[in-house]
Amino acid sequence: MVTVETYIKHRNCFIKIEPDTDIEFITDVCYLEGAIVIKYYTQEIMGLKQYDLINHLWSYFIDAIDELIEGKRETSFWFPDQPLNVILRNEKNNRNGLLIIIGKKTYMVKKKNFFQKYYLLQMFFGNY
Repeated sequence: MVTVETYIKHRNCFIKIEPDTDIEFITDVCYLEGAIVIKYYTQEIMGLKQYDLINHLWSYFIDAIDELIEGKRETSFWFPDQPLNVILRNEKNNRNGLLIIIGKKTYMVKKKNFFQKYYLLQMFFGNY
């Protein structure tokens, strides 16, 4: 099971964004730091330490996932404001596997679980 949560950095803490979260504290939507927390069962793939410009980071992730769904074997992008590379790769030897490489860490997840979460997010946010 994949879980995905979005946090916005406010001062020195992170605030989890949920449907009822009051976000009136946001003053600059162009430069909004935050984190995408991705867990595969109990394994944290991305956490609060990998924060950056959240709106750009989400856009890069969505574009990368779209490329995989359209049939590309591998796609990658860099975090907006830090030297952290993300690689997503459909595995040849494991048709059900998706390899996720973030920096120097490597994770294998089931494509079905990862893409189901993506479809749910698209239903929630609509087409970007």
